[in-house]
Amino acid sequence: LLANHFPVKFNSEGIITHYDVDIQQVMPGGNQPHRRSIPKALLSLIKDKLFSDEGFPVDMVTYDGEKNIFSAVSLPTGEFNVELSDGEENVRTYKFVIQKVNQLKLSNLKDYLCGNLPHIPRDILQAMDLVMKHNPSMHRIPVGRSFYSKNERGDDLGHGIAAYRGFYQSL
Repeated sequence: LLANHFPVKFNSEGIITHYDVDIQQVMPGGNQPHRRSIPKALLSLIKDKLFSDEGFPVDMVTYDGEKNIFSAVSLPTGEFNVELSDGEENVRTYKFVIQKVNQLKLSNLKDYLCGNLPHIPRDILQAMDLVMKHNPSMHRIPVGRSFYSKNERGDDLGHGIAAYRGFYQSL
């Protein structure tokens, strides 16, 4: 097991905006969204399609794959319809609602680290942790808080057991 620590630098004057996301499938023949669980991978596809179609700044945004978006720039809020096709005539429509929740001032994290703020700014740490995991999750296979190579084969330990090399990452 190798352990590695590194300093994290941030602009204490920066602001991260937290948005709440709600995605529901719109059933054919009506506008009422269908309340059923949508897989995380599909939620990310829907978000990617919306951001692509509407020209949202993809490189300044992180999405947790469920309910939260953190952004270094302002995003439009409101309700958007997103259509996904499976390549045939089957087109599904989803209602994507994005609402601003909070503006996270990184100066609060600086104040905490300097001892001037008595409580841990967990919302800022959550946002920064998600930002740090964004790039590895695009290029590796995420499992919990760990990341594994997409190309590397595991070491066969016998009896149906294999060991894979990866790394754990947490802010």
